[in-house]
Amino acid sequence: MKTIAVTGQKGGVGKTTLAVHIAENLHRTLNVPVSLIDRDPQQAAARWGAAFGLPGADLKTPLGAAVRERKEAGDAFCVIDTAPSIGGAFKDIHSVADIVLLPTQASMLDITSLGTALGALRATYPALRIFAVLNQIDERLVITREAVAGLDAAEVPQFATHIMRRTGYTRAALTAVYPHPEIDALVREIRNHLAK
Repeated sequence: MKTIAVTGQKGGVGKTTLAVHIAENLHRTLNVPVSLIDRDPQQAAARWGAAFGLPGADLKTPLGAAVRERKEAGDAFCVIDTAPSIGGAFKDIHSVADIVLLPTQASMLDITSLGTALGALRATYPALRIFAVLNQIDERLVITREAVAGLDAAEVPQFATHIMRRTGYTRAALTAVYPHPEIDALVREIRNHLAK
């Protein structure tokens, strides 16, 4: 089983929405069992995932045990959504994740927060594969191009696929319609890195 953690230091960058869409895409396109483990006390990903048949784990179950249970259940992939926090979230995630995604928006606050989080993570967990994902962006805006340039200049590993700001992503919780090709492209990139 391959484990993908979606985490970050601050809220509001679309971690939960991204985690759910990645899990749903893997399940739908590969027709394999995929679990969605929600470590955020709000449990939004758990509710959203359950509505689409993605099993999870009780929040009280330690993360390592929850991931082992999903592996024993035969899941091909496990996607973990965390609460906004690097310290608390990473004390367990680093030991179970094959790849970590840090969603960020194209704003100076988000990019600065990402840089701080990435520096701390690299220092503590140098072997962990960590990638930034530009999320909820508008590629027509100068600030998006500046964010990409800033991430490149700081040598922050990032996926080439950027996730646009679309109401359809959040509406999918109600409609169960996932017509977004950039999620397909992002999942292909994730799978390529997991295959290395």
